[in-house]
Amino acid sequence: MKQRLPIVLSVTALVVAVLGVTGLGEAALRVVPFATNAGKVNGIQASRIPTAGKLLALNRLAKFPKSVLPLTAGPPGPAGPAGPAGPAGPAGPPGAPPVGGVAEVKVVTDTDAHSTNSASFVDVPGATISIDVPTGQTARLDIRYNAETACTGGSWCSARVTVNGTEADPAAGLDFALFAPGGADWVGASMERTANNLAAGSYTVKVQYAGVGGSTIRLDDSSLTVERIRLS
Repeated sequence: MKQRLPIVLSVTALVVAVLGVTGLGEAALRVVPFATNAGKVNGIQASRIPTAGKLLALNRLAKFPKSVLPLTAGPPGPAGPAGPAGPAGPAGPPGAPPVGGVAEVKVVTDTDAHSTNSASFVDVPGATISIDVPTGQTARLDIRYNAETACTGGSWCSARVTVNGTEADPAAGLDFALFAPGGADWVGASMERTANNLAAGSYTVKVQYAGVGGSTIRLDDSSLTVERIRLS
């Protein structure tokens, strides 16, 4: 052992001498300072979480965490181009008719024949119309009635129109002759009446007929029309 110690020391000294004068030795000497600076960029350390004085690494989505982004919104950008027009919407409800205009028209017709010899007025079957005046409005009703008419015997045959039981204008009663005997067997007779300044509400329009002086009145193929004209 004592004989080998001088040999070991001699070899060690030789290796140190060789490394000291070669590039390999110089590279080895530079490893230590490089390793101690491996976690820095220009002397600034990196970090995975926001830390003062350190570089922040991007997350797995290659983005910075929201905590390091500014919280205030920037100014709005310019408006984009207009998009295409959408489909037309459904039609709205009809508006109120103008004052003085026809707001509603109702019509009933009848092809059956009816007759009476009553000396007082009675309802003509099927010649009835119900109509409403809306809330907040007033109206006038224009009423037209026509029918094939025959009148036999007696003096004359009369007819009238009532609105909720009140005779419409002109309120002539039995004095109005729709037809009189002595002429053609059948004529197309007609009459027109009005009911003015009706307040909001429901109204029933009826046609009535009568035979004066023992006459018999016969009606056929009739038509009743009621127009509601808005007054206010």
